[in-house]
Amino acid sequence: MKHRATPAYIAVHRPDADLAFGLCDVSTLDAIDPNVIRSIHALLSSCSLLVLDANLSKETIRAAVDEAHRASTPIIFECVSVVKSRKIVDAGCLSNVKYLTGNEFEIDEIFRRLKEAEKLDDSKEPTGAQLVRCGVEFVIESRGSKGVCIFRRDDSGAIISDFLSSIPVKLIANTNGAGFWWDPLNNTSGDSLVGGLVAGLMSGLDVVRSVRAGMVWETLVVWLR
Repeated sequence: MKHRATPAYIAVHRPDADLAFGLCDVSTLDAIDPNVIRSIHALLSSCSLLVLDANLSKETIRAAVDEAHRASTPIIFECVSVVKSRKIVDAGCLSNVKYLTGNEFEIDEIFRRLKEAEKLDDSKEPTGAQLVRCGVEFVIESRGSKGVCIFRRDDSGAIISDFLSSIPVKLIANTNGAGFWWDPLNNTSGDSLVGGLVAGLMSGLDVVRSVRAGMVWETLVVWLR
């Protein structure tokens, strides 16, 4: 967008490498409204994959999903946070999302919001499985130090899950000379997971191998910090 600053995010970490706080300036995103989305209709209709996140307004999310859905463009939606994750439900277009990515708390909040809006019955199924049943094709749920769980349907139509263990990174030493472990899935490298997922899908990998690629990228990001 002309005359707009590039959004920026700064993460400040504690000595143990966990996140202390983050500072962000994403005011440019507020300027991306449905009119902007409609003005790039041709681009959205011709792209191979559309990646959205919940920093956009629900109106903008709805407009982008509608444009992509009409063009049969696959959509990845990244939850960002528990509070922001609700927007995809409030926008009324969750079932048009092909890949839903977020941590377990964000995924739970999306289903809680959906259950509230559509008066869904209680179920003992995992939340990710229930969201697949509601129309999302792939639910990619980060589970902190445990890893990532992918909920999807197999060739018979049955809902299954694939679990990928996390890749721990050992940082050699802190200022006191003591080593510690830093699990990338328990910190602020989630964007790397999505980036690796996108790169894998665009390279022709299936979703499981694409998620694993994203987890490898997370590990590299942590290591290079």
